[in-house]
Amino acid sequence: AIELGVVPSSYVYRHYARNLIEANHCQEGLAETRKLVDQTTPQSSDFGQYYSLYLTEAYLCLGELDQALESAQKITCDDPVSTCKSGLLTEIYLQSGDSENALATVNYMIHWQPVGGGWRYFIRALLYYQQGEKDLALQDLETGDAYSWYVNGVYWYVKAKLAFDAGEKEDGIAYLQNAEQTLDVTYTLFRQQIVRELKTYGAAPIQLEPRLPFT
Repeated sequence: AIELGVVPSSYVYRHYARNLIEANHCQEGLAETRKLVDQTTPQSSDFGQYYSLYLTEAYLCLGELDQALESAQKITCDDPVSTCKSGLLTEIYLQSGDSENALATVNYMIHWQPVGGGWRYFIRALLYYQQGEKDLALQDLETGDAYSWYVNGVYWYVKAKLAFDAGEKEDGIAYLQNAEQTLDVTYTLFRQQIVRELKTYGAAPIQLEPRLPFT
């Protein structure tokens, strides 16, 4: 659409910037988002609803948590089941080791809308596990699974930790590999941590080659 000459103000440019970020082209997506920011003002609805969100995702993708936290504070959209302001803040707090704020924020989201958004329960399960509350962690894994079309890397990470605790090393490694494979771009630092953990067990991430059944 851009090559065909859509007008500069078109939402297509917005989608292009975010698509780059979510396709793991973090730096390019950040550059495109900054172009959009330069064309608007901090008071505009686009800045708070879209551009601050994209900046936050790009910084998370690059592992730059301080910048991500700063831009996340400027996001105006929020939803108790989506990764908008509160959701992204939870991911930032989690990866920066700020368990207290991570738990408070995810509890706030779940309180306002308990149903749906299973990923929130997976994060809380991890926080509970880190506190030594394994029963609560298991309960949240089950609840989150019931509210999800599919589980994500945080779910698999908690499963891995529980497996290692039970002496099930082979399963634990497989779950860690699943976790690394299924975390999206806003979990760059978490993925790097998982890769380091795999190395301690003499394992590595699964390397997949795309094989599409073209005929």
